[in-house]
Parts: sequence; structure tokens; C-alpha cells
Amino acid sequence: MPTVLPILSGYTRTELSAALAELGDNRSFRATQVMEWIWEKRATSFEQMSNLPPALRAELAKRYTLRPLTIVRRSQSGAGSTCKLLCQMQDGELMEMVLIPAAEGRAGTRSSRLTLCVSSQVGCAFGCKFCASGLHGFKRNLSTGEIIGQIFAAEHESGQRVDNLVFMGMGEPLANTDHLLPALRLITDRQALGLSPRHITISTSGNVPGLNKLIASGIPVRLAVSLHGATDDVRSRIMPVNQRWPLAELIPALEAWQANSKHMLTFEYILISGVNDATQHAQALGALAKNCTPRSISSPTTPCRGWSGRDRQKPPATRSSVLSSPCISPPRCATKKAQTSTPHADNSACNTAKKLIRRVDALLDFPNPRGLFTIWEVSALREKGGVKALSFCANVLSHFTL
Repeated sequence: MPTVLPILSGYTRTELSAALAELGDNRSFRATQVMEWIWEKRATSFEQMSNLPPALRAELAKRYTLRPLTIVRRSQSGAGSTCKLLCQMQDGELMEMVLIPAAEGRAGTRSSRLTLCVSSQVGCAFGCKFCASGLHGFKRNLSTGEIIGQIFAAEHESGQRVDNLVFMGMGEPLANTDHLLPALRLITDRQALGLSPRHITISTSGNVPGLNKLIASGIPVRLAVSLHGATDDVRSRIMPVNQRWPLAELIPALEAWQANSKHMLTFEYILISGVNDATQHAQALGALAKNCTPRSISSPTTPCRGWSGRDRQKPPATRSSVLSSPCISPPRCATKKAQTSTPHADNSACNTAKKLIRRVDALLDFPNPRGLFTIWEVSALREKGGVKALSFCANVLSHFTL
């Protein structure tokens, strides 16, 4: 069995003070020194902590680790934008994270902003039909130190600081609140990482108890919900979590979150041919959005080995009749820019590479050159009393069927 050491970089100041006291050094400034080495100077070893006594450094190195992850494989997307990192932890388990640089602007320049897609579990127990994370079942939760460790590993790999975090990697974040919430407190602590909560997005498949814990924590992060169906029938077909926490329980929890948050809720919605892309599905989504006033985005499904839904279906030659729905406005440009990456570039086991969330800054209105690729983007626009319009835009990417 490999030796698994506690991860000191995942300790709060209080926990760090207690750990140092166990080693015989209970002076209050010592914890401050170690925090500065971990977070400000990004120390990778205890030996670098030059203002600590040599004996204390040696004892810390014997009992703890600072960097729990080892990158064992790197996969660059076809366009050279996103970079998927396969990491091995101390016990030999593997997990993935994804580095996502900012998209090119209209002037052809790229911002230095860097987003990291973070995993929260090894595997996933929720078994969503479109997601590769659960193909091999659930192994275990990531610890607070392993969640934090992804940030350090990503910054070391990229050579720059991470500006945004999206918890959209492997696992259901809100099924691991015991470790997620302490990690969020460290990430947002000005004496630790100091990242603004508005630069952090938690994505959930609809874990209602976990969502209630997030609300109770008071940590003002952004929230994205993997909806993918606006009725229980559709959602239960592709997301088993809906059988445990149906929309009648999920929607009130989301309304409670919105009542305590200044951020707009985001609905994630993958369009799957013949499953959730008809006019009645758009109408149901529009009705649901009126209550929650979210911004909605959709993504394509991306094939991977072992997924039964990888069969392609040629979309209709013209735009879907969904556009004629009374709740749908004519296609319009979206105003929110986001990073993009080449579809099908990665055969990923992580949510980010499996179901890329894609928001375009302009409507691309041209014939499909290959006749097989289409994506519908959903944008919910708020007006005084609720949603002003729900627009579906066509873009080039994959459209599949279960």
C-alpha cells in the first residue's frame, strides 16, 4: 500500500495551528509563516520554507505533503486551446482536470485569463446517460487537499495563476460537501488563495441536500444546474438523480438559492435528438425558466468509448420546428463570451470534455458543410416579470441520439 500523507495545503489556519502545536510549536506567528509559504510563495516543498527551523521543516516533511497530485498524462485539444490533465493521487487513483484559456476576442487577441475545471470525486455514482464520469462507477470523494491540489498542479503546469474555477469535472460536487465547502472557504480566503466567489461556479446534477448545505454555508459562488429536461419524464430518462430528487424538490431549492444569491442561476441543457429537443420541450423549459429566471446554455453531446448514446443522427436540413414555438424568439446574438474548444478532440472521462458548455458571441448562420453537425444554444433573457425570450441559435457541433 502506498503511503498516504495528510495534505497540509488543505488545512485552514485553525487546523494548521493545531498541527504545529502537536509538533511543539504553538507560537501564533508560525501558522502565518506556513500559510504565506503555501499560498503567497507557492512552495512545493517544506525545505523551501527558509524561515522555519530546520527541525520543524524536517518533521513537517515526514508527516505531511504539500502537493498530492502527479500529472501522468496531458491531452491537448485539436485546436490547441484546452488541455486535459490526468492526475494520479497518493493512493494511485486517477482523476482529471481541464485547463481552459480564454477565447480569442474579435480583434484576434486572447486574454490571459485562465479557467480550471475541477473534479470533486473519483468517478461518479449519479450515472447521467450523457456523462462519461460514471462509466466505471464511484470510487471515492476527493479530500479538501486534493481539491486544492488541482489548483496548484494546474498553475505549475501552465505557469500562470488560475483566475476562474468551474466545478464541472469528475463527480457531483454537492455529494462531497464535507470536503467541497472547506475547500471553497480556503479558495475564497484572502489569506489563502483569495479568489472572488464570483469567479467560482459549482455545477450540480440536482443534489438537493447538498444544495441546501451550500445555501447554509453562505459562500456566494455561482451555481449551474445540469437540467437537460424540463419535465420529470424527460429528466428521469437521462438523469437517474431526478428519480430521487424530482423537479418538485429541485426547483424550490433553486428558488431558495436565488433568494440568497446575487448571481443569476445557469441551466445547462444538452439537446439530444428525439429526447428533449422538440417544441413541447422548449415550451416546458420556457415555463420553468420563468420561475427561476436563469440564463440557459446548451452544449452538444460528445462521443466517447463505452457510451451507448454515441450513434449519430443526421439533423434535419432546415432548422428544427422548435424555432416556431410561441415561447421562442427569433435567433439572436448571444452577448456572453466564453472559451471554446474543438469538439471530439478528447475522449474524456470528465464532464467538461464530455459535454462542453459552449456559449458563442455571435450567431453563425451558414450551411452545415458535413451534414452531420449541429448544436442548439439556449439563451434565457430576463425582463421585469421573468424571461423575455428563449432563443435557440444554430452553430456547428454534434447532435446525437440516445
